[in-house]
Amino acid sequence: MLYGISSVLEDERRRRHSFTERLERERNELKGNINSESSAEILRSLQTVKIHNEAMINDIDNRLFEVLKWAASNVELINLESSILITSLNEQLIPDPTDNLILHCILAHAKTSSDDHKVLLSGNSKDFGTKEIKQILGAAGIKKYVASTRDFLGWLQSI
Repeated sequence: MLYGISSVLEDERRRRHSFTERLERERNELKGNINSESSAEILRSLQTVKIHNEAMINDIDNRLFEVLKWAASNVELINLESSILITSLNEQLIPDPTDNLILHCILAHAKTSSDDHKVLLSGNSKDFGTKEIKQILGAAGIKKYVASTRDFLGWLQSI
C-alpha cells in the first residue's frame, strides 16, 4: 500500500509555479532599469532560469502523471468511515485536525490491509516524519515513511 502518493509532487509543482511568479516580478522590475549594464545581464540570466524552471515544471508534470497512471492500477483508495472520524476527534496524534484525520484514515486502512508493502509518502515531514508518528505507523504495519519522490522511487525499485 502507498499512502500520500501525489501530494509530494503536487507540492513541488506549486513551489515551482510560485517561483515562476516571483521570477516574473523580478524580471519586470529589471526591465524598468534599462540604463544599467548589470540589470541587463541579470535579466538575461533570469530568462535562462525561467527556461530551466519551465523545463522542471514539465518534468514534474510528467512524473506526476506517471505516478497517477501507476496509482490507477496499483493503489487502493481509502474510504472515510464515521468510526475513523470519531477516533480522530478523540485521539489527537497530530495537532492539525486535517492531518490528524488523514493519519487515522491511513492507520485504520493499514491495520486491515494484508499487503506486505506499506509505505507512507508525504512531504509533510513536520507532522508525519516525527519519531513518534513513525513508531505509530510501524505498529500499524507501515514500515517505511518517505518524504520525497526520489526516496519513494528508490523504495519502489527495491521491491
